[in-house]
Amino acid sequence: MPAWELAAGARYTHETKSSYFIQPYVNPFFAGLYAANDRLSSEQRFHNLSPEVTLSWKPGPRAMLYVAFRTGYKSGGFSNSADDVVNSGGVQDLSFRPETARGVEAGLKATLLERTLRVNADAYRYRFIDLQVDFFNAQNFALITTNAGAALSEGVEVQAEYLPPTPARAQPA
Repeated sequence: MPAWELAAGARYTHETKSSYFIQPYVNPFFAGLYAANDRLSSEQRFHNLSPEVTLSWKPGPRAMLYVAFRTGYKSGGFSNSADDVVNSGGVQDLSFRPETARGVEAGLKATLLERTLRVNADAYRYRFIDLQVDFFNAQNFALITTNAGAALSEGVEVQAEYLPPTPARAQPA
């Protein structure tokens, strides 16, 4: 079956992170709001296996159809851009979990009209879990990275390139 191809793979991630945050200077105007020189530390360990598989079919020399299942991973961490607020939740307010994604896509890649038109089209649907978002927490007056519930991303992409035919160039004698 030379017109068919099945490709599969996986990425395993093992991470250990040691992080800390210190607010070395606090403007006297904000002294009651921020904790100066208070060290917050975090030890984090993350493990992830992200598999993927793609099945493609070439019905001719200039066309390919494919369908794929893919997964993705974005590490968790410690939001050093956040501020250590007095009476906050401490390191829990500055830590965030990994983000994962999984979904499917299907598409077509083709070169048409005597190689003057190239078309790529695909449709996709991915679900993100523990989506990492940055936001301003007005109650604590702090910018933090945290995890939202989930998000769905789906759509269609089409790309086309056209190169008009040109007269054959004369070869020098």
